[in-house]
Amino acid sequence: MSSHKRTEDLGEVLSTPSIPSPDSKDLSSLEKEDSECIEKAEVSPTQFDDISSSLSPSHREYLFKRHGTLDLDPMPSASDADPYNWPTWKKLTNLLLVAFHACMATFTSSITPAYEDISIDLGVSLQRASYLTSLQIAILGGAPLFWKPLSNRYGRRPIFLLSTILSLVCNVGCAKSPTYASLAACRALTAFFISPAAAIGSAVVAETFFKKERARYMGIWTLMVTLGIPVH
Repeated sequence: MSSHKRTEDLGEVLSTPSIPSPDSKDLSSLEKEDSECIEKAEVSPTQFDDISSSLSPSHREYLFKRHGTLDLDPMPSASDADPYNWPTWKKLTNLLLVAFHACMATFTSSITPAYEDISIDLGVSLQRASYLTSLQIAILGGAPLFWKPLSNRYGRRPIFLLSTILSLVCNVGCAKSPTYASLAACRALTAFFISPAAAIGSAVVAETFFKKERARYMGIWTLMVTLGIPVH
């Protein structure tokens, strides 16, 4: 009786319909659709092609003469004043000036070796002398938020010139300060006027170098920003 039941159960299992396998026609149609999508993606015009094809003949000729190719991102204008069209030596010189400016912003904040002399000359404690560094670091952290919008409105060069001249004047004031209060005020102003490079240095790199080479030169600027304090 039990053997007869097992035979019936086995028959039911064997008679259970199996899951249908994908039809070969369906697979071939899917593969065909995929290949068509790939071909369309390969031959579809890119944004770069649209931009390069819209250039005037004189613009294309200028870029070929200057760069030897139209494979440029972003696409520069047909002007020698455009930083993207500058020669390499001029780009690197500009980068080094901006990077050194950023280095000086953090370099001048650390006057730790002079704490003892400052406390003796001005008659203050070492703790109060250390506040001169804390004050400058605090301003270096907030002042760039003020300079970035100004540089977008009036340009990078005027802001850098203003920063260099006024920070120089304030540093002279630090050297000539007869009291702790005047020294603290000059240190605060120095930090404020020397901080633009920390805010707009990366923008200068982005507006000078093409995307394919930008990371390398952005690293130089970033390195100089972080080297300010260790170098002192």
